[in-house]
Amino acid sequence: MSEKYIAVITDRQKDSESELSVFTCEYEKDGVKQTATYKDGTHMIVDVGSTIEITVENGQIIDTNVDDIVRSNSIFMLVCLFIFITVIVLLFVWFVKTRYIAVRIGIVVFAAAFYIFTHMPSKQK
Repeated sequence: MSEKYIAVITDRQKDSESELSVFTCEYEKDGVKQTATYKDGTHMIVDVGSTIEITVENGQIIDTNVDDIVRSNSIFMLVCLFIFITVIVLLFVWFVKTRYIAVRIGIVVFAAAFYIFTHMPSKQK
C-alpha cells in the first residue's frame, strides 16, 4: 500500500555511474522520522532544503512531484521569455518609427548594455 508524505531533501549526491542525483529525503510517518533515497535527473530547481511530495511503498520512494515542479517552472520561464521578446520587438518598432534621436540613442544604449552583460565571461574555476 502506497502512502503520500511531505518530505524535505536533506542530502544530494551525484552518482558517477548513472549521472543521476541521489536525493536523501526525510519525512514523518506516525510521528517517527523516516529517511528514504531516490535517484532522479539533475534538477537545479530542487536542492537540499526543498520540500517535495513523495509516495512511499514498502519504505521505497516510488513517485515524487519533482517533475510537476520542473514543469511549472518551465512554463513560467516560457511566459517570461515571450514577454521579453514582445518588449524587444515593440522597442524595435518604436526605434524604426520614431523621429526623436534621444529615443533612438536610449534604445541603442539599452541594447548594447544588454548584449555586454549577457556575453560577459563568468569567473569559473
